[in-house]
Amino acid sequence: MVEHRKNMWALLWGVLLNPGETFEELFVEEQPQFLTVALLFTGISLVLAVALLPKMQAYSVWSLQHTPGIAPGQLAAALPIVSVTVAVSLIAGGLAGPWVYWLAVAVLLKLYDTLFGAKGASFGALFTVAVYGYLPMLLAAIIALPLMLVTAVDNIPWTSVSLAALLPVQKTYLYFFLARCNPFTWWSLALWGIGWAKCAKNRPDNILIFLLGLWLVLSLAMACLALSKAGSIPA
Repeated sequence: MVEHRKNMWALLWGVLLNPGETFEELFVEEQPQFLTVALLFTGISLVLAVALLPKMQAYSVWSLQHTPGIAPGQLAAALPIVSVTVAVSLIAGGLAGPWVYWLAVAVLLKLYDTLFGAKGASFGALFTVAVYGYLPMLLAAIIALPLMLVTAVDNIPWTSVSLAALLPVQKTYLYFFLARCNPFTWWSLALWGIGWAKCAKNRPDNILIFLLGLWLVLSLAMACLALSKAGSIPA
């Protein structure tokens, strides 16, 4: 029996440095608590969205101004709408985006548990895994924010903390694939796999292969989609 449970900050630090032991401690209780961490992450996500709002509005205006064939009257009418749309999208994404992501991850983990596990992991526990395992991706967003704020407006689509940042900007399949290769995403995938393993009392090997394989398929597909739309990105 665990006499003294770690506080939220210790658990978050533990997830990063010692995820196996930390997830095991989380699941000592039948219904591990995730709401406080989820609300903290949502608040940070909202702050990041608000901080990025002026830059994204400026980029949207710049993109509209560089759209071929747009008439001055159309441009003048569209500018206020674009600014409002960007604001609503960013704020809504900051609030709801993490929850949608966690739900998707929890559903995926539950599906894996049902098909290949012992069917012993509860959805609530897997949602907790999804929330705590999201921490590296949130760190990536925090690191990317100052980069986005200092970069030129026309360079916004190419600013990231992915491996693509090591290459000159180019509209090639390799570049768009490397843009999906984010070490923080891989870190989160590893945490989700370890979390499921501790929750289901199973080995993490197979689910890590499953998650990385799924990431690879999606990344290859999204690189194809990005390449097909590359011509619409203003130069």
